[in-house]
Amino acid sequence: MSQSPETAKAAPAQLRRYEDSWEAIYNLIDEGASWSGEERNCTFLNTRGSVFANASAATGLDFPDDSRAVAMVDWDLDGRLDMWVTNRTAPRIRFLHNQSRSAHHFVMFRLRGTTANRDAIGARIEVTLTGGAKLIRTLHAGDSYLAQSSKWVHFGLGETAGIEKVSVRWPGGALESFDGVSADSRWVLVQGSARAAAWQAPRGVITPAPRPLELPDLPSTARTWISGRVPMPVETYKSWDGATKPLDEFAGKPVLINLWSRSCGPCVAELTEWKEHAAAFQKSGLTILALCADGAEHERAAKFAAGLPFASGLSTPEMATAFETVSRAFLESRRPLPVPVSILLDANGHTAALYKGRLEASQMLADVALLNAPPEQQRAASLPFTGRWASPPLMVNPRQVIGTLMKGGRPQEAKAYTRRCLDPKSQLALPQSARASLTLFLGDLELDAGALDAAVAIYDQLFILAAEDAGIHREAGLRLVTKQRVPDAIRHLEKAVALAPNHADSRLNLASLLQRVNQPDKAIGHFRELARQQPGSAPVHFFLANALQSRGFTGEAIASYRTAHQLKPGSPATNNLAWMLATSRDDSLRNGAEALTLAELVCRGAGANDPLLLNTLAAAYAETGQFDKAVATTEAALKLAAGKTEITALLTKNLEAFRRKAPLRE
Repeated sequence: MSQSPETAKAAPAQLRRYEDSWEAIYNLIDEGASWSGEERNCTFLNTRGSVFANASAATGLDFPDDSRAVAMVDWDLDGRLDMWVTNRTAPRIRFLHNQSRSAHHFVMFRLRGTTANRDAIGARIEVTLTGGAKLIRTLHAGDSYLAQSSKWVHFGLGETAGIEKVSVRWPGGALESFDGVSADSRWVLVQGSARAAAWQAPRGVITPAPRPLELPDLPSTARTWISGRVPMPVETYKSWDGATKPLDEFAGKPVLINLWSRSCGPCVAELTEWKEHAAAFQKSGLTILALCADGAEHERAAKFAAGLPFASGLSTPEMATAFETVSRAFLESRRPLPVPVSILLDANGHTAALYKGRLEASQMLADVALLNAPPEQQRAASLPFTGRWASPPLMVNPRQVIGTLMKGGRPQEAKAYTRRCLDPKSQLALPQSARASLTLFLGDLELDAGALDAAVAIYDQLFILAAEDAGIHREAGLRLVTKQRVPDAIRHLEKAVALAPNHADSRLNLASLLQRVNQPDKAIGHFRELARQQPGSAPVHFFLANALQSRGFTGEAIASYRTAHQLKPGSPATNNLAWMLATSRDDSLRNGAEALTLAELVCRGAGANDPLLLNTLAAAYAETGQFDKAVATTEAALKLAAGKTEITALLTKNLEAFRRKAPLRE
């Protein structure tokens, strides 16, 4: 099961383990596997003395269900608690009727709060029996996984029928006793009444009748009509002599590719039936390609196939994998495909339907006729029931197949398939947005493979394919930054900013890159616009100040640092402001007293262990004429900077100036 990271700043390895565990759970779901390791449900009997006995089989509750929630309720009002159980597997819900035979007694209470919450959630009920024994229950809101039991609080009294006292500790702490309670009945306890009110069961209580579970038989054939057809993930098959042959030799007409085995009775029966309908298939324009999946043991199959009136040959591992890919891309289930299994391709070689199990000739002919029907008609024929749709038919999008290939650890196949889908020869009616998305994905694959020039060339196609899509250019720019292709990243981010000028992250990334490639004036322009759009953002003013300082605009830089400091005191902006106020060459800009106040703020707590922050504090001491403190602070910074050559050299130089009673000047 998944293990949540302990902190929001979990290490990458910990996050990967977390994501992998969720992936494992999803795989279990898709494969129809048990989450409980095929363990049957367990029931434990309290035998007292902290000893529990496994009574699963004796109670009849050891169902093989993959159960989840349990809710307790006296459903038929006989004083015995029954159970509702929900399951992840069929049946999704069970009612377990308690028919135990005993002369034991019970009492039940329904609480009503007046000053406490109306349902009295959190109340504690104490029942004192004749002889002094005490029973205690607490009323909970939700007392099982994803379940809420009845708010009637049930007490099993055993062989004792006498009740001496009932008291309730209401939410909030008030304690109240109730009189007049007897066993084998139900009582309503209203806060503040001090008197229990008897509750009468309604007439016509339904007594549940047991009924055996009868799951429907699975159909011998499962048909899946594919909305939004995409190319078959494989392009070749093999003839009986082992020669590789292209599937596009059947281009221009629909093709049914069938995988079969000579040792499979339904396969032979299916092909025999199809043989009898060969004329009807020919009239419909359908070509059948029967591929034997027997591997090296195909001699007997070849003799049988010689008598078939349609094309045949050998399946390959690639063909079998392609069938699995189509199944996993369009179906939730990942269970291995059976034989026979077939895929119907339209005249363009695009997948139209998947058939698991024996396929009737009549269904095949009906589906061939459906290939060129309007999308709405195809969608209606794909379901076993009627209804109204809230959305138009799905558009073509091969990302499901590509995602399945990637998930299966086959990035090269995913890359080749993506190129096929983008190739005009595929005749794939891709919407412009889908074509742009696939192009971005193809560029990502090249980028991940280290083919940077190829990736840049592919991303450049987005300037035409996604001329109005700021998001795609933003994504391309950010991906290129990770591979240090900064000039190319800037081109895409400039496009993203032009299309979406108010998108702060795009503009911030662009401005930062421009600063990085020594284009400070452009960077300042973008930072100024960001500061206008987000006047309350301390980081934006900090970045603007850095850019201004790099161009020597000291006064404006100080003003921006001061704004950032005011928005977030103690941040890096506070330190930079203190430094400039202490060391500026412009007498009108220096302010030693303010610099010292700011530097002391920064150096409180953890800042006292940072040699560079202490360097700022020392500069502020020097500017205010406190050279002894400047020397002492710098010496402390030198100890912290031991082993850091550049920082040590800087601090040593500053220490010499302070000993000469000379303040620092930038």
